[in-house]
Amino acid sequence: LALGGHIAELLPVLLTGTTAGYWALGLKDIGQKSHTLRRNFPVMIHFRYLLEGIRPEIQQYLIEDEQKMVPYSRAMRNTIYSRAKMKIGAVTHA
Repeated sequence: LALGGHIAELLPVLLTGTTAGYWALGLKDIGQKSHTLRRNFPVMIHFRYLLEGIRPEIQQYLIEDEQKMVPYSRAMRNTIYSRAKMKIGAVTHA
């Protein structure tokens, strides 16, 4: 690695900066009084906020919504499969 010497010089600075930022964010979260989750789970709650922010994209591309009726909801599909297999208890919905 041609940059090995430079990375070795920057690594302690980067680790120190990351650790200092982590502690600053954690102490800020612990010190505030308005959000219980931020006080009880400092720093980690920011990952939750990040995931809540990208939830629509995750839902759209990775997870099928249970309530969507396109083409069938999961409950309707299970009912159709049960009726096709002639299982007892697969009654029609009036």
